[in-house]
Amino acid sequence: MLILFDTSTTAGVVALADPDARSMLGERRYERAEGGSSLLLTGVRELLETSDLDVNAVTGIVVNRGPGSYTGLRVGFALAQGLAESRGIPVVAIPSFQAFAAQYLKEGSSLAVCYDARSRGIGWVTYLQGDEGPLCAGSPAVKGAREQAGTETLELGEDRVLLQLAPPAALPGLIPRPCRLVGPGIGAFSSHLEEAPPDDLELVTGSERPAVEQLLRLGARALQIGGEDHAVMTPFYLGTIGAPKGRGKV
Repeated sequence: MLILFDTSTTAGVVALADPDARSMLGERRYERAEGGSSLLLTGVRELLETSDLDVNAVTGIVVNRGPGSYTGLRVGFALAQGLAESRGIPVVAIPSFQAFAAQYLKEGSSLAVCYDARSRGIGWVTYLQGDEGPLCAGSPAVKGAREQAGTETLELGEDRVLLQLAPPAALPGLIPRPCRLVGPGIGAFSSHLEEAPPDDLELVTGSERPAVEQLLRLGARALQIGGEDHAVMTPFYLGTIGAPKGRGKV
């Protein structure tokens, strides 16, 4: 069985699925502001008991890598690393933008996966029209992205996925068009709109968190290749990005 921990947004989620993530066995969701993070292990126990299983049936752990807040992501990573260490269970961390892309990419449109970076503005990862992967350092399109006025450009992980940050009001002029906007940052972006968005910008409501099923499917595929070293797994933090303006790494 696979266990998922997703603490990348304001709610903590734990879910259970079969080893191939073809069938969901259950899900529990807890609001962090109400102390829900402390209930995630209780949720694991309940899901296993409901399915007449115990922890020995768990063959892999999937955790949302973010981007997200420092406090939230640390909870999910600590639980995943603790279980992996104590039970010898392989673990993988899946960036949320991969799950968003698997769910929302559509033909004829680019995709911007948006995150609320608070005082830093809106952060977004770009999937250009016709591309299945995110915009990364080294792509021919990167030069234009780096030179956009008023933005910060950072790199996420070994793949050097580009995360751009800018004030919400500047976003329509910086993303490729036509474009779908999804992710936990579209609420912050919408609140700064003084009028309806242009016709070639589609704000997908209800897309504030990646689907649990998508995270688990991606995790199942990654686990077939091999788990990560749980001791050095690194989340993608949003709130504590400390790179200077221009190029940086998370």
